[in-house]
Amino acid sequence: MTPGNTQILLHLILPILSGKGMKRNTEMFESVIKNHLETHGHQHIYTAVQQDHVHVLFFMNPDISLSLYLKVFLRDTANIINKHLHVEHLIWNPEYYAVSCPLNNLERQINDLSHQPQYHETQSYYDELKHYLELMLETSCVAENLPQK
Repeated sequence: MTPGNTQILLHLILPILSGKGMKRNTEMFESVIKNHLETHGHQHIYTAVQQDHVHVLFFMNPDISLSLYLKVFLRDTANIINKHLHVEHLIWNPEYYAVSCPLNNLERQINDLSHQPQYHETQSYYDELKHYLELMLETSCVAENLPQK
């Protein structure tokens, strides 16, 4: 699938409730996520695995509902990862953060995600989530104050 006008670039943050410490299984984790996305018609761009959450950047197939897909994604990837690990028990948090991203920012977004380990030395997952929610609120306030035509 190639990026086009009908595709949406999404940044998805998936917190882990149980099975933290996935960082040491990064390659397997990234492979499972990429394979699942591509099997379901999405284009994987980048995955950054952290101790207690995962960032995924991908082009969403516009013919698929995000909420319905994520139910399947969370179930399937947890089952696959649990089979591979044999010891740890991955349970995704059913809450997630998803935001559409501008296409002209793709390289910067990949760069930002590649620096997640350094960022999380000083910022927790909840600090990061709060930051994203504050940006969303700021954008909404600016949009509300734009002149109406």
